[in-house]
Amino acid sequence: MGLSSLYRNTRILIIFNDTINKIGDLHMKLSVNAVIQSLSLAAQGLNQISGFIPVKYQFWVMIALSAIQGVTGILAHFSNTDGTPSSVIQVVSPKV
Repeated sequence: MGLSSLYRNTRILIIFNDTINKIGDLHMKLSVNAVIQSLSLAAQGLNQISGFIPVKYQFWVMIALSAIQGVTGILAHFSNTDGTPSSVIQVVSPKV
């Protein structure tokens, strides 16, 4: 990796730093993540198998659903399963 690519990557990080920090402030419960991911997965399958969507638009539907799944995954990454920020230690009560 050359000096120019290091400089470019540093500039990109500086530009998107505020956006990255705002994403880290959003949180998602595990159940919400599971529902969104499951519905998106089913929609991906229906998009490819069924004839509901014309073939010329199937690619764009796939891209949109993938973007939804990606954003959901990123939001879930910054959250504990109960929806608290991942920077907070999650306390799990013992089951009786």
